[in-house]
Amino acid sequence: MTWLPRQSAPRRAALLRGRSAAEQRSSAWRRMLSAPSGAEAAQKRGPPGDCAHSRFRHLARAVLQARHNGGDASLMTHRILRTRHTPVHEVRAYGCHPTIVFVTVCTTQRRPILADSVAADTIVSTWRAADAWRVGRYVIMSDHVHIFCSPIDQRVPLGRWVQYWKALTSRRWPRSVERPLWQIGYWDTQLRSAESYEAKWEYVRSNPVRHGLVAQAADWPYQGELVCLPRD
Repeated sequence: MTWLPRQSAPRRAALLRGRSAAEQRSSAWRRMLSAPSGAEAAQKRGPPGDCAHSRFRHLARAVLQARHNGGDASLMTHRILRTRHTPVHEVRAYGCHPTIVFVTVCTTQRRPILADSVAADTIVSTWRAADAWRVGRYVIMSDHVHIFCSPIDQRVPLGRWVQYWKALTSRRWPRSVERPLWQIGYWDTQLRSAESYEAKWEYVRSNPVRHGLVAQAADWPYQGELVCLPRD
């Protein structure tokens, strides 16, 4: 492969036209890998939530390693890009607006084991016990739960709180053969206003209707509201 010295933009464009597409792509990978990674680079990349740059560098390293080992670089690229990543769990305070987060947690292998009175009572009792965050409205489906929650103790992050009540629920679960109970991780969305809370709730509480379990949302027995969360 031919390495090009630093050139002016017009001169570089003219030289690039004479190189193959594969050489240009390889050069782009190597330039990315040689990018600075210190505090200056971190400042340019933005906050930790802006992970596109670091993910691209991870992809570049993986592809170059695959080429070095004689593997299929195109297959490696496809596998990395198609990987589903969990969201960045970052809860932010927006001025004087209350913090409300919508959280979804699923059972292991999406097993339908939650929609009965004993299971629902067990889950609700653990939310009451895990009092670092308060739970507002909730819907318990057969294989997942939806909750709206708000922090009380700002020192306890959302992830630690979810992990705590999941573990507590597993310990209290009345049917030991159904353990492990929860799927690893969770999904969350921070709401911005009271209007989005109401709109999201109307959609969530209609889940049993969309699944053909009840005729009306109010007929589903495994829903409720533990605490009236503060709104705008």
